[in-house]
Amino acid sequence: RLLFCDWGWYVMDISNRAWREYWSGEVLRQLRANAADGVFMDSLLPPNYYGGERFDPKLPIIDQAFEETWSAKIEDFLNYVQSGDLAEYSMIPNVGAWITGRDVTDYSGADGVMVEEFGRWSAGEYFPAQEGDWQMQMDRILHMVNLDKILLLQQFVDKDNVQDRLFLLSSYLLVKGHHTYINFEFSSDPEWFPEYEIPIGTPVGGIPRSISSLWNADWGVYARAYTHGLVLVN
Repeated sequence: RLLFCDWGWYVMDISNRAWREYWSGEVLRQLRANAADGVFMDSLLPPNYYGGERFDPKLPIIDQAFEETWSAKIEDFLNYVQSGDLAEYSMIPNVGAWITGRDVTDYSGADGVMVEEFGRWSAGEYFPAQEGDWQMQMDRILHMVNLDKILLLQQFVDKDNVQDRLFLLSSYLLVKGHHTYINFEFSSDPEWFPEYEIPIGTPVGGIPRSISSLWNADWGVYARAYTHGLVLVN
């Protein structure tokens, strides 16, 4: 058994045929009982990306072969859940921050993904600009948006930090597609922010292929035009 110590979870070998049969049967039972539309898969990424020391027994901190083996298992599992009786339901894995540069996992077999640390790590802790993590995350999101996938972009916010909220909202508007959603969260209650009602309209010029295509060198910002406004991200 492989224990994830932080949350008391055991890691499952998702290529195990008997477990797959159990999992799909139980998930189908719950989907039908709740008249649900799909499954949020929390979390589905190579486990050592959490930090190998957080497991018992410990996992390697960095091991390309180990990680690529897990990536292949994930891709095969996504193909599996998109077949048979599960095919009619949406499968949305949580991919975490999605900024591990050596990650080769192809999530295009899913109906979409959730990016949990969207735009930054946490309050006051932004991705280092010189390392390109923000750009990598935006590019990976745009790849899925161009495949017409569902994107759930989440970040915890300080309700009083308007500048931070606008940075995250503007980052979202740079990558927004037909099924792209943002969730600001600071409690378990339903929340509303006034910027949600800015009448910015719809994007102009289609979906960008990469975040670099939105870079305006003269202004030193990323820019995307909307029918009723202009989004600028510093």
